[in-house]
Amino acid sequence: MASAKRRQSRFPNRPASTSLAAGTYAVYDGVEVRLSRKGQGWELWTKERIVGFARDEYGRYLRRIAIGDPLELECFRLEYHATYRGITFEVQSPEGPVMAWTSDSRSLAEGFGQVDRGEYRKTIPLDDPDLHIATTRTPIAVPWATKPSNDGTPNWNDFRDRLVDTFRKTSERLILIIASDVDPKKYVQFAREADRLDAEAPAADVAADAKESVLSDAGWRRPGIAQPNWASSLALPALTTEYGAFAERCVAALRDAYGVASPDELSYRAWREAERMPEGETWSAERVERMDRGAPVVELPALGLRRSRPK
Repeated sequence: MASAKRRQSRFPNRPASTSLAAGTYAVYDGVEVRLSRKGQGWELWTKERIVGFARDEYGRYLRRIAIGDPLELECFRLEYHATYRGITFEVQSPEGPVMAWTSDSRSLAEGFGQVDRGEYRKTIPLDDPDLHIATTRTPIAVPWATKPSNDGTPNWNDFRDRLVDTFRKTSERLILIIASDVDPKKYVQFAREADRLDAEAPAADVAADAKESVLSDAGWRRPGIAQPNWASSLALPALTTEYGAFAERCVAALRDAYGVASPDELSYRAWREAERMPEGETWSAERVERMDRGAPVVELPALGLRRSRPK
């Protein structure tokens, strides 16, 4: 990954000078415009009138950019990270009130309400003294300069971003395996726990031509007696940048260590294991009845991969 420097400002409540929502931006003629993927290319858009931009039916001004376009712009990713009474979460917009979402069950003691399995929410006024928000502006490379491996085939940057999106939506006890269709011994597998996301990648004794030096350089932990695979873990909840680094480590394993030519050669299997009573605890009959029985198949459309059949 590029070691781009991040510019970060911290403020107790409302940001002093920005009203931009979290997202990816480019600076065009001195104006910070939203940057998003559009088909096989990219799209710049803003509510301000800019020469060279066309107005759409929604009143926005747009400019399309094709993959490989020589246009050079300053691009950056804008994020807002918040803490509230020891609970961390991300904020979509710095204008309040803040809608806080987290998978941290400790938030129940701080007034969060459970809205789904493993998801908790609370609306927090911006002037709440316990709310602290940090703004992070991370420079990124011009995304349209990277061409896909061939026309219509997704590139590794796209796949990394889809991994991040998938990781953020995983629930406890989910098992995910992403493997090469050409050689299923080339894979990465994931296990989601309440407080972490674990990843494993096979060593050279399984994937014979694996470049283990690449795995080491990418930050994977070496195999040992208790763990025969290369391993990595992400503590949860995590920031977007931490999810990104974790996903990049997985891309490095598939692409660089195992030589998978394109994400188009990958497929996945996913399932959710049944809930178990923790050792040392005794649950009531009602609680046992509410136990999650798991699911033999879990669909993960955000990955953008084919789902393989169970072996």
